Amino acid sequence: MNTIQENSYQIVFIDTNKLTLPKATVPINTGEASEKFMDYIDALQTKGGGMNAFPIEVYNTMLNHMLTNGKLRNAMFFVCMANWGMRYSDAVRVRFCHILERTKNSELVFRENFKLPNGEKKTGKNNIYYNNEATKAIIRLYLSKNPYKKIYDYLFTSESGNSKAVKLSEIEAGERSGKEIKNLTKIIESADKRIDGLLKLYANQAITEEEFSNMKERIIIEKSKAEQSLKKINSEIKSTAENPDEQIYVQTPISSTAAENIIKDTLEEIGIVPINRKNKMETVNIKEKYNTHSLRKVFSESFYAVGKMLHEAGEIDIDQTSWELLVAKMMHSSGSITSCYNKINEKAFEKISKNLNIGLEEINNFLGSFNIV
Repeated sequence: MNTIQENSYQIVFIDTNKLTLPKATVPINTGEASEKFMDYIDALQTKGGGMNAFPIEVYNTMLNHMLTNGKLRNAMFFVCMANWGMRYSDAVRVRFCHILERTKNSELVFRENFKLPNGEKKTGKNNIYYNNEATKAIIRLYLSKNPYKKIYDYLFTSESGNSKAVKLSEIEAGERSGKEIKNLTKIIESADKRIDGLLKLYANQAITEEEFSNMKERIIIEKSKAEQSLKKINSEIKSTAENPDEQIYVQTPISSTAAENIIKDTLEEIGIVPINRKNKMETVNIKEKYNTHSLRKVFSESFYAVGKMLHEAGEIDIDQTSWELLVAKMMHSSGSITSCYNKINEKAFEKISKNLNIGLEEINNFLGSFNIV
């Protein structure tokens, strides 16, 4: 290699302190038509990881903003979802009758734990949710400003005033047997379509006449049994309802769009612009993605931290780590099946859940000396 070639391979060191450009910027023109593409590239960097959990300082800032601006429904949604660890699809199903119970003196008090009728919407499995001081405080605060709520009302309702006329017997039907009614109705409504499908197969000689007759008969029998079961359920509900024909008006739950807007609008108002922002013209200032599922992730991260703290303090005595306990309780596919055979895990889960109290400090700071009974 000659001298000229050697010089061409020398590394040149630049004193970056002598550069006048801000270190955080890069002098390059992205072009007029590249904004949408750059948004795509930004989003791609975190694709596959799902939503991020709110950092606790961001969570507290958002909650404080909701409280101080009188958005108590939003604050209640924000606190309850984070402390219950629910999905949006289950949170909007919660009624006051699920979380409150009557005492012997006919007073309403909080249930220490509750289940949703018909189980989780996504999995169909029954899960136990625990009320802690944070959920109790925010619900009391909300009810103090909304005293006309009724026991059958949903917690998280549309603020547009939309309501639906419904019979008490229909509410009871949905609460007691909603999942079964839905499945039976599906069987009944699909029977004729299934028979038509068999007829087409027979016409195309894909099945024999005997196969067509046997399968058609099975569908007819299945439909008949479903109709009888549905009739029995409706009869039982009608006979037990106190006022089966009385119509009431129930406000509709918040939509998924409205729930997303609770998150995105609040972030925008406090000056945080995530990747999945509403206004794509705004410049991203935090490389994360947030929506309602971020609250479930706040629950997960807080659960692990509090569980570890309680375990180290000797307040919970379990062989599993807090993470393994969480996986089992969240009913993910890798959860331990053996946890279903004893109550040790559930007691540990209850202890951790009641010690979460995510957002309680912000609620107490807002209330100050004002005591809500």
